[in-house]
Amino acid sequence: SLKGAKVTFLLCDNYLPSCIMKTLRENVSLADNNKLNDELCQSCFNTGKTTIQKTKLEIIYLSKFLSSEEIIKIKDTVSKTSIDQIMKFKIEGIDIGEQVHASLCRYYAMENYSAETDLKKITKDYFFSALISYKSFLNIINLNKFDIILSNHGFYIPQGIVAKLAEKNKIDFVTWTSGARKNTFIFSHNKTYNKDIVDENVNEWKNINFEKIEIKIDDYLNSKVIGSEDYIYQKNKIDLDAKKYLQSKNIDHSKLMVGMTTNVIWDAQLHYDNTIFKNMMDWVFKTVSYFINRSDLNLIIRVHPTEVKADRPAREKVKNEILKVFPNLPKNIIIIDSSEIISTYKILDECNAILTYGTKMDIEYSARGFPVIAAGEALTKNKNLVFEPKDIEEYYLLLDKLPFTNKLDKKTQINAKKFA
Repeated sequence: SLKGAKVTFLLCDNYLPSCIMKTLRENVSLADNNKLNDELCQSCFNTGKTTIQKTKLEIIYLSKFLSSEEIIKIKDTVSKTSIDQIMKFKIEGIDIGEQVHASLCRYYAMENYSAETDLKKITKDYFFSALISYKSFLNIINLNKFDIILSNHGFYIPQGIVAKLAEKNKIDFVTWTSGARKNTFIFSHNKTYNKDIVDENVNEWKNINFEKIEIKIDDYLNSKVIGSEDYIYQKNKIDLDAKKYLQSKNIDHSKLMVGMTTNVIWDAQLHYDNTIFKNMMDWVFKTVSYFINRSDLNLIIRVHPTEVKADRPAREKVKNEILKVFPNLPKNIIIIDSSEIISTYKILDECNAILTYGTKMDIEYSARGFPVIAAGEALTKNKNLVFEPKDIEEYYLLLDKLPFTNKLDKKTQINAKKFA
């Protein structure tokens, strides 16, 4: 607005029965959970309206752009569409089902939500919300002719629908999220941020003056151990004595260690191109199965701490899922659970190589000079910083080469620092 643009805020006015904000709380009845979600919805609207009104800029409301006839048609579509059909549902090439699935994963805080007692109702609610979001926002952009659309996330409901409609209608859109580092934001143009970084032009960071920023990069990488410079993952209590911890696990120190870092299972379940595993747990199971027959190495599986230390703790735990498939793990496979306060960094520093799927550890440990095998939705893809197997056979061939005899060469590590 200060630069002469006409800025309009779009606000959901308690209009969507389900959205990115709602969640299933542990140890709360469904009735109480619904009541709490309704209160959250009202609070979200009140806070948004109060805050935006102070800017004295235009506000438009989602409910004002949908006619009663359109609502009737949407309700009819919802009533006639089965759960299986919803998951495959598309309008004009926009994958509504993907956004519903991602939103359900977020709501239930688990990927496999098929046994949930209220699944049909919640799925229909999210489907209804997705269709309302689609039709309302389509009407909005047809009436207003926006030049740029700015939205947080760019996935889930309604943000994922907004981003896809902007893309389809060739409107420039920008998605944003807060960065892990304090006082930082990530802005991505015409893509969601989690996919944008994968495909970015490497010259944007390869050509930076490294000497000017090397100390700053190293200082930040070192600060990650305790999270002193982080906005999201600051550690309040952490055990830095990795050697003592590993001794308590009776690890055979005559064998080198390979570190494996997992994601939260439910987080951001969207389709990614060119992934070689069905999902993260498919990667975990196949990797564990491989290392059962590699008694010459220790596999250290570090479960992501935010599995339990988050605003919506995961209801599907990596350790539990592993033990369901492999109830009697050999001594060379050690799981460090999400609730354990041992420093991930201090553990990985003891390892010969790092295996990742979608965590940002591929960035951090390539910048630290460690060889990394990135098997999934890695931000380091296409940048020649990590090993990127093109299929499962190549992944196993890389594992066969373990332990590696060398760390990263200096040039690759410098490029990794630049990217970091």
